[in-house]
Amino acid sequence: MAGGLSRRRLLKAAIPAGALALGALGAARYYISSKRKPNVIVLVADSMRSDHLGRQIDGASITPYLDGLASKSVLFRNTYSGASWTKCAMASLFTGGFTPYHGVARGSGTLSSRCDTIAKMLKRHGYRTMGLVCNIWMAPETRIKGGRTADDYSYGFGQGFDDYHLVTPGEWGGAAESAWAPADVMTGKALKAVDGCREPYFLYVHYMDTHYPWVIMRPDSFTGRYSAPGEKNQWKVIRENREIILSANWAGATDDPPDSHVTEENRKRLVAAVNESVGYVDSEVGRLLEQLRGAGALDNSVVIFASDHGEEYWERGHIGHGQSLYNEVVRVPLVISAPDLGARIVTEPVSSVGIYETIKDLCGLRDDVQPVMAPSLAPYMEGRPPREPQRLYSQLDGNANGATLRKVVGADGREIIVRNQAGSEDRVEVYDLKRDSGERTSLTAAAAEDLMKTTKGITQECMAVAQELSIDRPVTSLAWQLAEEESTSGAKTGASSAQDQKMVDQMRALGYLH
Repeated sequence: MAGGLSRRRLLKAAIPAGALALGALGAARYYISSKRKPNVIVLVADSMRSDHLGRQIDGASITPYLDGLASKSVLFRNTYSGASWTKCAMASLFTGGFTPYHGVARGSGTLSSRCDTIAKMLKRHGYRTMGLVCNIWMAPETRIKGGRTADDYSYGFGQGFDDYHLVTPGEWGGAAESAWAPADVMTGKALKAVDGCREPYFLYVHYMDTHYPWVIMRPDSFTGRYSAPGEKNQWKVIRENREIILSANWAGATDDPPDSHVTEENRKRLVAAVNESVGYVDSEVGRLLEQLRGAGALDNSVVIFASDHGEEYWERGHIGHGQSLYNEVVRVPLVISAPDLGARIVTEPVSSVGIYETIKDLCGLRDDVQPVMAPSLAPYMEGRPPREPQRLYSQLDGNANGATLRKVVGADGREIIVRNQAGSEDRVEVYDLKRDSGERTSLTAAAAEDLMKTTKGITQECMAVAQELSIDRPVTSLAWQLAEEESTSGAKTGASSAQDQKMVDQMRALGYLH
């Protein structure tokens, strides 16, 4: 390597002092003396905002089950995601590293096989690892243009899983172009997966009902709960919701003015749909965990509920995600429950990228495959001062304007968002979140020179670790190539198989193609 740095010296240079102390945090003591390693259950509700948790309508919460879970667990009220788009955010959550480390940025990025993940780590320590997804960006198999090896698509997230399954429409009677499986199907399959499963196990379930276009794919008691008359034809609702969102310029550049054709009635309709979808997922998370509790499986389990990213609801004149790094799209809910851990509310800002290290600590694992890039949240869970400060870093590559955005939040409540676009001078926004939580009035760049240095430092450090560990740069998947070809040409792609076209159709159903 250039400069002759050894791996040990490089990692010490790349990571803040003390961050490489592995397995030293106090939370690990819960299980070090136990002969039984805890199960680990990670539940993700796609696009769910932090303020969805406990949202009140007519005096009642739309998330009663999660509220109850949070009241007996550790609730993190100020959690930042590593990105505002699923693939980038989940790559960070899975690996415990930020985007400059794993390199998964645009839709074309595939997670390197050299990156460690939660599943790989737990598998090394004797866990049975299971994943259930219905988001096409989290699909299980590898398929690369020019060298296809399977009938599905992959972005590398299935690494380390004994069983990793994309739930398809045919498995629950949905139409071929259905964007996802409904939450009740995901819960049912999760319960079946762990039934009779040897312990310890790792279960990851990714719910999609909280994602655009917020339709409960199989009519449920939540359908129409917050809106009238409660349309039961899901495909009619999908088409209508999609038209409203398109008219709101969801897919347009964030610098564009909002479209004035979105009526107040339509805004209320979408908000009601969001609330119904969140409530529906809440009930299914409850069904999953309560059935596991009844079977005694939660007595020795770590349960983590989170989201990959948030969502904009007209705060900037648009609706959607993956176009900016403002708080509405990077602030996410986070609840962690573990045996012997009491209830606690953590108000200090933390990063969901630290979930990797947190699981390691809560399970009492000694594992030094990679250095610590996002510190564990375990000290906060015990009410102790953390040994290392949180690194609140988010990155988004290739928004509608082709820009790269990086965001860092400081311990004092200041934040910086740096926007870099080829051929243009960097645009810097600085906000004092204590006085301007809505990020409306940008201060001068001079007010955050230290945060600019931190932003560059984290980027360089993570890239140095990736280089030392030989993390290869992401390859391009066939699915994204097809999508880009269609998006650019405006015509149907020459998909080489029915499976290719199915993936493009699902991307369109999710709103990534129009």
